Amino acid sequence: SIPFICNVDTLPQKHLDAVNLYQFMPYVERYGLNSMGIAKVNIPGSNISFSEQTLHFSKYHKETSDYTFCLLSAAALNPQYIILLEDDTLTHRDFPTVLENLLETRLKHVNEHFQNRKFAFLKLYFPAKWQGFAFEVSKLLDLLSWSVVGGLLFHLICLSWSVRQRHLSSSRTHTFLIGCLVTIITCLLIGRQNINELRRISKYFYRLQSSEGCCTQAMLYPNYVVDSLTHYLVSNSSNRHTDLAILDFSDICGFPSYQVEPNLFYHVGLHTTLDMGHKHPEEFIVHV
Repeated sequence: SIPFICNVDTLPQKHLDAVNLYQFMPYVERYGLNSMGIAKVNIPGSNISFSEQTLHFSKYHKETSDYTFCLLSAAALNPQYIILLEDDTLTHRDFPTVLENLLETRLKHVNEHFQNRKFAFLKLYFPAKWQGFAFEVSKLLDLLSWSVVGGLLFHLICLSWSVRQRHLSSSRTHTFLIGCLVTIITCLLIGRQNINELRRISKYFYRLQSSEGCCTQAMLYPNYVVDSLTHYLVSNSSNRHTDLAILDFSDICGFPSYQVEPNLFYHVGLHTTLDMGHKHPEEFIVHV
Protein backbone atom coordinates (compact mmCIF):
# COMPACT_ATOMS: atom_id res chain seq x y z
CA SER A 1 0.00 0.00 0.00
CA ILE A 2 1.18 3.53 -0.81
CA PRO A 3 -0.42 6.34 1.22
CA PHE A 4 -0.07 9.79 -0.33
CA ILE A 5 -1.44 13.30 -0.01
CA CYS A 6 -3.74 14.63 -2.72
CA ASN A 7 -3.63 18.43 -2.62
CA VAL A 8 -6.40 19.98 -4.74
CA ASP A 9 -6.03 23.56 -3.55
CA THR A 10 -5.91 26.07 -6.42
CA LEU A 11 -2.80 27.52 -4.77
CA PRO A 12 -1.29 24.32 -3.37
CA GLN A 13 1.57 25.97 -1.49
CA LYS A 14 -0.95 27.89 0.62
CA HIS A 15 -2.45 24.65 1.91
CA LEU A 16 0.00 24.56 4.80
CA ASP A 17 -1.49 21.49 6.50
CA ALA A 18 -0.68 19.47 3.39
CA VAL A 19 2.63 21.15 2.56
CA ASN A 20 3.99 20.55 6.07
CA LEU A 21 3.46 16.82 5.55
CA TYR A 22 5.31 16.63 2.24
CA GLN A 23 8.53 15.70 4.02
CA PHE A 24 6.86 12.62 5.49
CA MET A 25 4.63 11.39 2.65
CA PRO A 26 4.57 11.45 -1.15
CA TYR A 27 2.11 13.89 -2.66
CA VAL A 28 0.14 14.82 -5.76
CA GLU A 29 -1.05 18.35 -6.52
CA ARG A 30 -3.88 19.05 -8.93
CA TYR A 31 -2.52 22.50 -9.77
CA GLY A 32 1.15 21.85 -9.27
CA LEU A 33 3.76 19.14 -8.96
CA ASN A 34 3.80 15.60 -7.65
CA SER A 35 6.51 13.51 -6.05
CA MET A 36 5.31 10.16 -7.37
CA GLY A 37 6.01 10.41 -11.08
CA ILE A 38 2.33 10.11 -11.96
CA ALA A 39 1.63 11.30 -15.50
CA LYS A 40 -0.71 14.22 -16.13
CA VAL A 41 -4.27 13.16 -15.30
CA ASN A 42 -6.87 14.03 -17.93
CA ILE A 43 -10.55 14.61 -17.35
CA PRO A 44 -12.35 11.40 -18.40
CA GLY A 45 -13.64 11.61 -21.97
CA SER A 46 -11.47 14.60 -22.91
CA ASN A 47 -7.90 15.63 -23.69
CA ILE A 48 -7.98 18.38 -21.07
CA SER A 49 -6.02 17.78 -17.89
CA PHE A 50 -7.44 18.54 -14.47
CA SER A 51 -4.74 21.17 -13.97
CA GLU A 52 -6.07 23.08 -16.99
CA GLN A 53 -9.62 23.13 -15.64
CA THR A 54 -9.84 26.31 -13.60
CA LEU A 55 -13.50 27.22 -14.20
CA HIS A 56 -16.18 25.35 -12.26
CA PHE A 57 -19.95 25.76 -12.44
CA SER A 58 -20.49 25.52 -8.69
CA LYS A 59 -18.79 24.53 -5.46
CA TYR A 60 -20.17 21.02 -5.92
CA HIS A 61 -18.67 20.81 -9.39
CA LYS A 62 -15.28 21.77 -7.92
CA GLU A 63 -15.70 19.25 -5.12
CA THR A 64 -16.51 16.42 -7.53
CA SER A 65 -13.70 17.37 -9.92
CA ASP A 66 -11.22 17.33 -7.05
CA TYR A 67 -12.52 13.98 -5.85
CA THR A 68 -12.28 12.51 -9.35
CA PHE A 69 -8.71 13.76 -9.74
CA CYS A 70 -7.61 12.12 -6.49
CA LEU A 71 -9.37 8.88 -7.38
CA LEU A 72 -7.72 8.72 -10.81
CA SER A 73 -4.33 9.62 -9.33
CA ALA A 74 -4.61 6.68 -6.95
CA ALA A 75 -5.82 4.38 -9.75
CA ALA A 76 -2.71 5.27 -11.77
CA LEU A 77 -0.71 3.20 -9.27
CA ASN A 78 -2.83 0.17 -10.25
CA PRO A 79 -3.87 -1.00 -6.76
CA GLN A 80 -6.51 -3.62 -6.10
CA TYR A 81 -8.40 -1.27 -3.79
CA ILE A 82 -8.33 2.48 -3.24
CA ILE A 83 -9.08 4.14 0.10
CA LEU A 84 -9.92 7.82 -0.23
CA LEU A 85 -9.87 9.77 3.04
CA GLU A 86 -10.71 13.39 3.67
CA ASP A 87 -8.21 15.30 5.77
CA ASP A 88 -10.42 15.46 8.87
CA THR A 89 -10.71 11.75 9.59
CA LEU A 90 -8.97 9.53 12.14
CA THR A 91 -8.73 5.75 12.00
CA HIS A 92 -10.09 3.49 14.68
CA ARG A 93 -7.45 1.22 16.18
CA ASP A 94 -9.24 -1.88 14.81
CA PHE A 95 -9.26 -0.57 11.25
CA PRO A 96 -6.55 -2.83 9.69
CA THR A 97 -7.78 -6.14 11.11
CA VAL A 98 -11.47 -5.43 10.52
CA LEU A 99 -10.96 -4.24 6.95
CA GLU A 100 -8.83 -7.27 6.11
CA ASN A 101 -11.52 -9.56 7.48
CA LEU A 102 -14.26 -7.78 5.53
CA LEU A 103 -12.37 -7.93 2.23
CA GLU A 104 -11.12 -11.49 2.60
CA THR A 105 -14.29 -13.09 3.96
CA ARG A 106 -17.47 -11.03 3.95
CA LEU A 107 -17.13 -9.21 0.62
CA LYS A 108 -15.52 -12.18 -1.07
CA HIS A 109 -18.51 -14.25 0.00
CA VAL A 110 -20.88 -11.60 -1.34
CA ASN A 111 -19.11 -11.60 -4.70
CA GLU A 112 -19.28 -15.38 -4.91
CA HIS A 113 -22.98 -15.35 -4.09
CA PHE A 114 -23.74 -12.69 -6.72
CA GLN A 115 -21.36 -13.95 -9.38
CA ASN A 116 -22.38 -11.36 -11.98
CA ARG A 117 -22.32 -8.42 -9.58
CA LYS A 118 -19.41 -6.46 -8.17
CA PHE A 119 -19.62 -3.96 -5.36
CA ALA A 120 -19.24 -0.26 -6.13
CA PHE A 121 -17.78 0.93 -2.84
CA LEU A 122 -17.50 0.30 0.87
CA LYS A 123 -18.25 3.23 3.15
CA LEU A 124 -16.02 3.22 6.23
CA TYR A 125 -17.68 6.16 7.97
CA PHE A 126 -21.29 7.27 8.31
CA PRO A 127 -22.46 9.99 10.76
CA ALA A 128 -23.46 8.45 14.08
CA LYS A 129 -26.43 10.80 14.42
CA TRP A 130 -28.08 8.98 11.47
CA GLN A 131 -27.28 5.47 12.70
CA GLY A 132 -29.99 5.51 15.35
CA PHE A 133 -33.26 3.60 15.35
CA ALA A 134 -35.70 4.76 12.66
CA PHE A 135 -38.65 3.57 10.62
CA GLU A 136 -36.44 1.52 8.31
CA VAL A 137 -36.70 -2.23 7.87
CA SER A 138 -33.14 -3.08 8.93
CA LYS A 139 -33.22 -0.81 11.97
CA LEU A 140 -36.66 -2.00 13.05
CA LEU A 141 -35.42 -5.59 12.78
CA ASP A 142 -32.48 -4.64 15.00
CA LEU A 143 -34.86 -3.30 17.62
CA LEU A 144 -37.10 -6.37 17.34
CA SER A 145 -34.11 -8.70 17.72
CA TRP A 146 -32.88 -6.94 20.84
CA SER A 147 -36.40 -6.96 22.31
CA VAL A 148 -36.73 -10.73 21.79
CA VAL A 149 -33.35 -11.38 23.40
CA GLY A 150 -34.20 -9.06 26.29
CA GLY A 151 -37.62 -10.63 26.69
CA LEU A 152 -36.15 -14.13 26.87
CA LEU A 153 -33.51 -13.11 29.39
CA PHE A 154 -36.11 -11.37 31.56
CA HIS A 155 -38.37 -14.43 31.37
CA LEU A 156 -35.51 -16.78 32.33
CA ILE A 157 -34.59 -14.57 35.28
CA CYS A 158 -38.22 -14.51 36.46
CA LEU A 159 -38.51 -18.27 35.95
CA SER A 160 -35.33 -18.91 37.93
CA TRP A 161 -36.57 -16.67 40.73
CA SER A 162 -39.95 -18.46 40.76
CA VAL A 163 -38.30 -21.88 41.02
CA ARG A 164 -36.14 -20.75 43.92
CA GLN A 165 -39.17 -19.30 45.66
CA ARG A 166 -41.17 -22.42 44.74
CA HIS A 167 -43.72 -20.22 43.08
CA LEU A 168 -44.38 -20.77 39.37
CA SER A 169 -45.47 -17.76 37.37
CA SER A 170 -49.04 -17.92 36.18
CA SER A 171 -48.24 -16.34 32.81
CA ARG A 172 -45.01 -17.00 30.95
CA THR A 173 -46.17 -14.82 28.07
CA HIS A 174 -46.75 -11.97 30.48
CA THR A 175 -43.15 -11.91 31.73
CA PHE A 176 -41.78 -12.28 28.19
CA LEU A 177 -43.78 -9.31 26.89
CA ILE A 178 -42.76 -7.16 29.86
CA GLY A 179 -39.13 -8.03 29.15
CA CYS A 180 -39.58 -7.11 25.47
CA LEU A 181 -41.15 -3.77 26.36
CA VAL A 182 -38.46 -2.89 28.90
CA THR A 183 -35.74 -3.83 26.40
CA ILE A 184 -37.29 -1.69 23.65
CA ILE A 185 -37.47 1.35 25.93
CA THR A 186 -33.89 0.76 27.12
CA CYS A 187 -32.58 0.42 23.56
CA LEU A 188 -34.33 3.60 22.46
CA LEU A 189 -32.84 5.48 25.41
CA ILE A 190 -29.31 4.16 24.80
CA GLY A 191 -29.44 4.58 21.02
CA ARG A 192 -28.67 2.13 18.26
CA GLN A 193 -25.31 3.74 17.47
CA ASN A 194 -24.16 3.22 21.06
CA ILE A 195 -25.39 -0.37 21.15
CA ASN A 196 -23.43 -1.00 17.95
CA GLU A 197 -20.24 -0.16 19.83
CA LEU A 198 -20.54 -3.64 21.39
CA ARG A 199 -19.63 -5.04 17.98
CA ARG A 200 -16.08 -3.80 18.47
CA ILE A 201 -15.51 -6.75 20.81
CA SER A 202 -14.47 -8.79 17.78
CA LYS A 203 -13.71 -8.13 14.12
CA TYR A 204 -16.27 -10.81 13.28
CA PHE A 205 -19.12 -8.81 14.84
CA TYR A 206 -18.84 -5.83 12.48
CA ARG A 207 -21.73 -5.75 10.05
CA LEU A 208 -22.25 -4.74 6.44
CA GLN A 209 -25.43 -3.11 5.26
CA SER A 210 -26.59 -1.29 2.14
CA SER A 211 -25.01 2.14 1.90
CA GLU A 212 -26.89 5.37 2.44
CA GLY A 213 -26.22 8.64 0.58
CA CYS A 214 -24.05 10.71 2.90
CA CYS A 215 -20.95 10.92 3.16
CA THR A 216 -17.46 10.60 1.61
CA GLN A 217 -15.13 11.10 4.57
CA ALA A 218 -13.74 7.55 4.28
CA MET A 219 -14.44 5.39 1.23
CA LEU A 220 -12.99 2.22 -0.26
CA TYR A 221 -13.29 1.52 -3.99
CA PRO A 222 -12.29 -1.57 -5.94
CA ASN A 223 -10.07 -0.58 -8.84
CA TYR A 224 -12.42 -2.07 -11.44
CA VAL A 225 -15.10 0.60 -10.86
CA VAL A 226 -12.84 3.65 -11.09
CA ASP A 227 -13.03 4.12 -14.85
CA SER A 228 -16.83 3.97 -15.11
CA LEU A 229 -17.34 5.86 -11.84
CA THR A 230 -15.10 8.79 -12.82
CA HIS A 231 -16.75 9.06 -16.24
CA TYR A 232 -20.12 9.21 -14.51
CA LEU A 233 -18.97 11.81 -11.99
CA VAL A 234 -17.56 14.28 -14.52
CA SER A 235 -20.72 14.07 -16.63
CA ASN A 236 -23.16 14.46 -13.71
CA SER A 237 -21.44 16.84 -11.32
CA SER A 238 -22.40 20.37 -12.33
CA ASN A 239 -24.65 21.06 -9.34
CA ARG A 240 -24.85 17.87 -7.28
CA HIS A 241 -23.28 16.65 -4.08
CA THR A 242 -20.47 14.20 -4.74
CA ASP A 243 -21.75 11.60 -2.28
CA LEU A 244 -25.21 11.50 -3.87
CA ALA A 245 -23.72 11.23 -7.36
CA ILE A 246 -21.61 8.27 -6.22
CA LEU A 247 -24.66 6.52 -4.76
CA ASP A 248 -26.61 7.15 -7.98
CA PHE A 249 -23.78 5.54 -9.93
CA SER A 250 -24.17 2.44 -7.78
CA ASP A 251 -27.91 2.30 -8.46
CA ILE A 252 -27.64 2.96 -12.20
CA CYS A 253 -24.86 0.45 -12.80
CA GLY A 254 -26.46 -2.19 -10.62
CA PHE A 255 -23.41 -2.46 -8.37
CA PRO A 256 -24.30 -3.01 -4.70
CA SER A 257 -22.72 -0.60 -2.23
CA TYR A 258 -22.10 -1.18 1.45
CA GLN A 259 -21.24 0.57 4.66
CA VAL A 260 -19.70 -0.94 7.76
CA GLU A 261 -21.07 -0.59 11.29
CA PRO A 262 -19.72 0.57 13.63
CA ASN A 263 -17.52 3.14 11.90
CA LEU A 264 -13.86 2.40 11.20
CA PHE A 265 -13.07 6.12 11.09
CA TYR A 266 -13.91 9.15 13.19
CA HIS A 267 -14.79 12.51 11.65
CA VAL A 268 -13.12 15.35 13.55
CA GLY A 269 -13.71 18.27 11.17
CA LEU A 270 -15.66 21.00 12.94
CA HIS A 271 -15.31 23.53 10.11
CA THR A 272 -16.61 22.80 6.60
CA THR A 273 -14.84 24.63 3.79
CA LEU A 274 -17.53 23.63 1.30
CA ASP A 275 -20.28 25.55 3.10
CA MET A 276 -17.91 27.87 5.01
CA GLY A 277 -19.54 27.13 8.33
CA HIS A 278 -19.24 25.20 11.58
CA LYS A 279 -21.03 22.04 12.60
CA HIS A 280 -22.31 21.11 16.03
CA PRO A 281 -19.41 20.02 18.29
CA GLU A 282 -21.42 17.06 19.58
CA GLU A 283 -20.96 15.33 16.22
CA PHE A 284 -17.18 15.29 16.56
CA ILE A 285 -16.55 13.80 19.97
CA VAL A 286 -13.69 11.36 19.41
CA HIS A 287 -13.89 8.00 21.13
CA VAL A 288 -10.78 6.76 22.90
